[in-house]
Amino acid sequence: MVLSTANNLGQPSSRQINFVTLDGIPNVWYFGTDPEAPKVSELDLGRAAIFTLPTSEELRITSNRLKVYRTQYRFSDIAEAYQKQVPGYVESLSKEEQEKEIIFAIELKSARIDSRFQNKGLTFSE
Repeated sequence: MVLSTANNLGQPSSRQINFVTLDGIPNVWYFGTDPEAPKVSELDLGRAAIFTLPTSEELRITSNRLKVYRTQYRFSDIAEAYQKQVPGYVESLSKEEQEKEIIFAIELKSARIDSRFQNKGLTFSE
């Protein structure tokens, strides 16, 4: 997906990230990042929006109604989910990189599912 954030001056930044979901935790997506990455300070401000890449059916999910926050998870806690959902990602990181990763969560409050043919808004209950 594409994750967009803004710095403390409101300057936007977008980047593609890999994320995973965990069984039994609906509407929350997890991703790891290097603690030295510039996006960490932006993520800590909590200003974010997402846009998923189109699926084979040309469906996309967009949202700017979400909560982004650091979790207590370590990369090893979600590595199995990465192995299943993003093949090759775990192997692309060294053991040192995996140990340093900060795990963030994106909790969707509402989202829009877009296709060429229709747009549909979804709101999630808490």
